[in-house]
Amino acid sequence: MSLNPRNYFWYLCVRLIILIAFLIYILMSHGAGLLVALCLILIALSVWQLKSAYPHFKESRTNTD
Repeated sequence: MSLNPRNYFWYLCVRLIILIAFLIYILMSHGAGLLVALCLILIALSVWQLKSAYPHFKESRTNTD
């Protein structure tokens, strides 16, 4: 995987979501914290897999016809 600026941005987003999930897990020491953390990690991984599967996905379309 080459870390061009767009890939690096998504890499940082995924790492940030995982960090937030870990902090939620630490702050909420009961079962709900673990559930929220796992959900956030799954969301981060699914975003990363989607961006990997569709590397040429365009966020905005310039042609509206």
